[in-house]
Amino acid sequence: ISKSGTNDIHGSAYFFHRNSALDARNFFDGADIPAFRRHQYGAAVGGRIIKDKTFYFANWERLTEIKGLSSGDPTLSADAQKGLLCNNSACTSKSQVAIDPRIQRYITLFPLPNTPTSGDSGIFLFSPKRDGKENYVTSKIDHYFSSSTTFFGSYTYDNTNVAVPDNYNLKDTYSSSKRQYGVLSLQHIFSPTLINNTRAGVTRFIGGN
Repeated sequence: ISKSGTNDIHGSAYFFHRNSALDARNFFDGADIPAFRRHQYGAAVGGRIIKDKTFYFANWERLTEIKGLSSGDPTLSADAQKGLLCNNSACTSKSQVAIDPRIQRYITLFPLPNTPTSGDSGIFLFSPKRDGKENYVTSKIDHYFSSSTTFFGSYTYDNTNVAVPDNYNLKDTYSSSKRQYGVLSLQHIFSPTLINNTRAGVTRFIGGN
């Protein structure tokens, strides 16, 4: 889009979509293909503030994604959770082992194998969904004092949150990060062989799980 007049304004908007409709099944997936939905969209605008002197540009972008993953982790068999353990590697016989009641309630949190067991354990397969959201902003302003002296300032903001189930699908784990960058720059040309550029910047980052 474009607007003409005292101040020229130019802008654009965009949207990108993807899903799992044409995806192939991974070797480690179950019967269903893991979900995958990705939306990426935003807008940009730029123009002048003072004719032939000051100009600006800004872009905002958002990303939302739900991606199915393939997870396979070892877990205790149904008998092992009850304390009935194999006596040998072939598991031709088993013995009962007493389980401390204080531990029993935690053992039952482990999901049972949904694949053939081997000895006292098996594999728990499932397709966790990773849910991610990101907001990204970048902006810049330029000012021309003269043909030999110029200035610019820029600012970038990035905020991301990702949630994904743990290996046994018991709880969601969250990761978040926020980044901010600011830069100011002043440049002056003294002669064809001498130039000075003074720049200051600030970076701030917060991240956690």
